[in-house]
Amino acid sequence: MARVLAKSNIQKARSRSTDAREAILPPIENGLQKLYNHSLPALLEGVYGIEAKQTIQTANEELHIYNFDSATPTPALPGQDYPVALQKVTVQAPRFQLDPKVINSYYPPDGFTEQARILPHIVFNDPHVPWERPLFQPAFHPSVSAIDPFQRLSTRPPWIALLVFDPEELELAKPDGEVLQIPSFNANALPNSGAYSMTVGDYMTKIASRIALEGGLPPGSAELPLLQGSAEPVNIIFPKKELIQAVLPQDNLIETLYLSHVRQISTAGLPDAANEESRLYSICISQRTGPMVGPKSGKPTTQIVHLVSVENLIYGPYDPSNVSDRIGMISLFSWNYTSTPPLATDFVTMMKTLADQKQMLKPPNPILQEISLFAGGQALPNMKTAADMLQRRLSMGYTITRWRTSKGEETVALTRGPLVPIATPVTPAAASSSDWPKASVTGEDYQILDRDLGLIDVSYSSAWQLGKMMAIIDSVFFGALLRFRSAVYKSAASGLRMELMRLRPASTVINDAPHTLQRVDSLTTGIGLPVRNAITLQNDFVTRQESPASVGFAVHTDDAVDRLTRSGERTYSDYQLEKGDNSDWEIIHNWISDKLFLSGIPFHYLVIDPSHIASTPIPFSAKDPIQLPSEALRFFHVDDAWLDCFIDGALSTANHVSVEEDHSRLKIKELYNVFLRTQIAQTQLKPPVPRYGFFLRSLLVKAVPELRITVTCWKIDQGAVVEDNIRMPMVRLIKIDEHTLLALLDCLPQEIAKITLAQPPHQQRFTAPVPAAPGVPYQLKRLYSRGAPAEWPSFPAAQAVPEPEVAGWYDARTRSVRVDKLAQSLRAALPFTTPFAAFDAKIGSAIVGLELNDRNYQLEIKPPAESIPLSMPARDRQLWTGGALTEPLQHVEPTRGGTSPWEQVPRSLKVSLEVAVAMKPPTAIPTTEHLDTAAILLSQQTVTGTGQGGTAIIYKRPVALPQTRLTLQSTLLRAPPSAQYNLRVRPAYRNDTPRPVTSGIPPKVIFSAHDYIPTTSPYLIDLIFCINQISAPASVSTASLCALSIIVPSHTVNGSVSEPLIDGNYNGSGAQMLHNKRLTPFVVRTREQLQIRLMARSSRPGELKNLPEEMVRDASFVLRGCAVAPIQSESRIEVVGEGSVSRGVTNISVEETYRLGDEVAETVSLKRSFQVLKKAVEE
Repeated sequence: MARVLAKSNIQKARSRSTDAREAILPPIENGLQKLYNHSLPALLEGVYGIEAKQTIQTANEELHIYNFDSATPTPALPGQDYPVALQKVTVQAPRFQLDPKVINSYYPPDGFTEQARILPHIVFNDPHVPWERPLFQPAFHPSVSAIDPFQRLSTRPPWIALLVFDPEELELAKPDGEVLQIPSFNANALPNSGAYSMTVGDYMTKIASRIALEGGLPPGSAELPLLQGSAEPVNIIFPKKELIQAVLPQDNLIETLYLSHVRQISTAGLPDAANEESRLYSICISQRTGPMVGPKSGKPTTQIVHLVSVENLIYGPYDPSNVSDRIGMISLFSWNYTSTPPLATDFVTMMKTLADQKQMLKPPNPILQEISLFAGGQALPNMKTAADMLQRRLSMGYTITRWRTSKGEETVALTRGPLVPIATPVTPAAASSSDWPKASVTGEDYQILDRDLGLIDVSYSSAWQLGKMMAIIDSVFFGALLRFRSAVYKSAASGLRMELMRLRPASTVINDAPHTLQRVDSLTTGIGLPVRNAITLQNDFVTRQESPASVGFAVHTDDAVDRLTRSGERTYSDYQLEKGDNSDWEIIHNWISDKLFLSGIPFHYLVIDPSHIASTPIPFSAKDPIQLPSEALRFFHVDDAWLDCFIDGALSTANHVSVEEDHSRLKIKELYNVFLRTQIAQTQLKPPVPRYGFFLRSLLVKAVPELRITVTCWKIDQGAVVEDNIRMPMVRLIKIDEHTLLALLDCLPQEIAKITLAQPPHQQRFTAPVPAAPGVPYQLKRLYSRGAPAEWPSFPAAQAVPEPEVAGWYDARTRSVRVDKLAQSLRAALPFTTPFAAFDAKIGSAIVGLELNDRNYQLEIKPPAESIPLSMPARDRQLWTGGALTEPLQHVEPTRGGTSPWEQVPRSLKVSLEVAVAMKPPTAIPTTEHLDTAAILLSQQTVTGTGQGGTAIIYKRPVALPQTRLTLQSTLLRAPPSAQYNLRVRPAYRNDTPRPVTSGIPPKVIFSAHDYIPTTSPYLIDLIFCINQISAPASVSTASLCALSIIVPSHTVNGSVSEPLIDGNYNGSGAQMLHNKRLTPFVVRTREQLQIRLMARSSRPGELKNLPEEMVRDASFVLRGCAVAPIQSESRIEVVGEGSVSRGVTNISVEETYRLGDEVAETVSLKRSFQVLKKAVEE
């Protein structure tokens, strides 16, 4: 459903090329409408009979086949047929309730504020609703004339009317409720709408004053008892008879004839528009306004609108004793709004406010300006830099979110969704596209370190996780992907086995049967002796991925995916209106396509922070809170890389092979890329994919639910830039809620000529025929039945209706439009004839509706003239599969405002933001004489360190030092640092235990009773290595930490001196950082130990980068899938509460590597040992 509009656009493009058009209704151009006085249903309510009879003729006889009643007597005459039995069909029409789905919209909406002169109206999706029932039944009642007063109009009046009431006009006092005998009436709890709920039977038998529904029934009708016993619910209002008689005269209901009509409109630009090009809507207008005169006209007043049934109102009230001055009427629907004086906020004001609140999808510009001013006012350089960097990230659409690491600790991270305020490159790794993974196993490959802020950007990793989660919970897609991957795996495995065993497929054997027989025949005659083929053995060592089996499996996987994704001889495309060869691929293909249109993606991912779609704050002081108006227009770019990560996460599910050999995932994306870059048949278009768009959040959306939005692009025509009225860039337009619209465009902002927001023809306002302001004469609209000009002029002043006649169109006492008098004036004023134009149409409800229409307002948003492009950019959207970039990288520096609604277009390439960081001035240190370079040789020297229980090893490398004076900071004549880190090891399923303490004389180390690793568990264990900084670097040493190494003894060599912790055949999934994502663990296996080396994530192979202190205060990691080695030798240790016990004691070393100089590459390593206990238990 997400691509309904896009498919409709493709179908229109195909129709233009083939001159083929299929439509239920006659097509209508965008911007035009057709009006009808009524739309009568083919059948009225009642019971009908269908006669079905089939006649078969031969040369000799004629046979009749039909249904008949077996109880019917045999026909008396020969050859006479039995009477045909009728199949009875009952046609029902609503009478006491309306289905809410029938109602399209109503104006003014609930809680809305509108001028008193506005006439409320309601729009129905079904064009027949106002005429589904007759206004009155045939006149069987003796007091009613048999003459139809409406025959002269050659139409049927509607059975419903829209009435506006003051709350006081429907409020009942206690005596009224008792006289009317309303069930469950409570004078202390009156309904807000003035409508009382009851059953139809109660309405017919208990209410003392009501409409005489039985007036049109014949004597003895069986329908009356059914009504009197009906339990169908109904809502009843009780206005005064005097008011109803004044607004809807019993003897002249002709005015209701002019208050309902039908409009046929084009669906282009409407939210959630389906494939049909035009729709029919019926409209019912109220003839009553809000209070325009009197004490209530100068202040806001609540109004209640009721859609009431006037069926059989012509027979008068059913009140034989005349006990009440009120009458019970059936209310089919109701709502409230507020009527205000003419100068209050209205529809036009909202559109102007909306135009002033446009910007990109990010925090409101005033908030960003406040942050910028705050940064400029900071005296400390660090504070100023931090505030400036925060303002930059917010301007790029980021927000700071709480992030829980895999260890369970909470920290903060940067994140944003697929909708961003700036143009983004194809991949975030703009410096080198090869750095960006083409696929991921866990999504952590898509995490990005923001070097300026020191925070992790989890935008793309969260997109990967979201895609995987949504794929799993979508049972239809997940099932299709599972079956598809199974078919690919089976086909690839079968093909590889046949290839390795040199077997041919059955189809090939059958096709080659004639040739095989010829060879057999040649062998029997001694011709063509077979040749012996020697098998070449492969002795070279190759990796698993490079083995012939793996390479062959990948080739057969490609063939299987290619075969299963076809539709006949070409790749499947749902735009071709053809079935795919594999139904599961159709589901996968459509799911991916819908997700590129943001279908089903949670809204809090689309708008990552509520302030991004909130309106611009009103200027505020330091004492006042920020107030957010309701109007907001936010433009955005679509981040293709975010959606690529999302789709990669979804396709990572249902995998049948190891994660390193998931070749089918990449092949699926490559085949989908073929679909994206292939031109659709019978068009010159490629499949559209959203690139740009906007959110519209406004009361305007609630007031006009089907607000028409059209986007016009530029095109190059004979070297000139002109508007393209054929291209349809809008590919999706949906309502998020009753106040918010989302529009997606398949174009870039520099291609847009204008964006137009307009009222659709069926949701325009209607006004009473009164002057808009005192002293301003009321003018009719000049209408045309032929020869209408492009711009319709105003009604000629010389032909204006006299003012006294205009005054008679509105009754101020009842606040009602005298529609009958208005129609009579229109019959005299509107007709005209000239050689070029004329109006000679009959005056009906359609013409009256046009005259009562208010002006049609629309908002146009245009870019500045200097932004009009001289060439149109081209793009082939492709899912990321690695390799070269498919288009130039683009990055836009965020701005603070701008005259264009999209603020700025992509202009330049910028890989990363350059942020000035305040540096401390260097301290002057006395220098020494230069050193003799010949004396610096490759050697190893043991230096006494200040660390606890360790030695410092200085490694000197043969480097050529310049013959110059060296500062003390760059020499080796510096004291080495002390060891700074502590280590604890525990199973991942156990919480941390108290640290060992030293007590007693002589001192003994006492361990916690739970401080051990179990050795007899039947399962592999994840071990947590908690590494924390225990002391700050010594002040006398300015050495920089560049690596951490943890050496774990393993069980491989008999008689090993050290007690092993894990089995030597370690084959787990490796190490993973828990909290500090700035480090990357590397696992190295040897025969006697396992070494985990922690280095800077940004380090290149063979490079040691300095690790600032704040980056490595915590270096904890988890080692996955460990088989704990059994205890080889036990030692006596002290345990709290147990005394001296036997445990296996393993010594694990932590080696800290420091760089002593910047200009030279000398390093020093400090090693400390930590005891880890093992216990022979199973957990």
